[in-house]
Amino acid sequence: MFDLEKLPQRIKNKIMPEPNSGCWLWMGAIDIGGYGVTCSGKHQKVTKAHRFVFKSFHGGIDINLCLDHLCRVHSCVNPAHLEQVTHRENMRRNKPYIIHTSHCPHGHEYNDANAYITFDKKINKQHKVCRACDAARGRKKRTKIRLEKLNRS
Repeated sequence: MFDLEKLPQRIKNKIMPEPNSGCWLWMGAIDIGGYGVTCSGKHQKVTKAHRFVFKSFHGGIDINLCLDHLCRVHSCVNPAHLEQVTHRENMRRNKPYIIHTSHCPHGHEYNDANAYITFDKKINKQHKVCRACDAARGRKKRTKIRLEKLNRS
């Protein structure tokens, strides 16, 4: 369906097709999340390899969408294994791969009403957030800011 010959030589050299799964494995640099990275553009901006390959074949990615690896192999750059979906849909699809815990560290039960899944850029992973604990952190932070303002006046 997609021809590797259409890609620039420097990109083709870093792709190894895997015959059993159909994945195109990225053999270049890999980031902490397991995604391939490459430099592109006039200023050699670092970009995700799967995004670069997808754009090469499809012309672009909708600004409101992200790419979901249907094969679940982060180092795969095969555009046939990538689908444009909303961030919410991507999180929903990846939910089974998040560590399943039933309660937060403070004892609140994780359920649909009291928890949500988010992506933490610091650790480059998805994790569950307890709404009760998140609200308590917010109150504590706002109180600290108010006290600092009072102390300055």
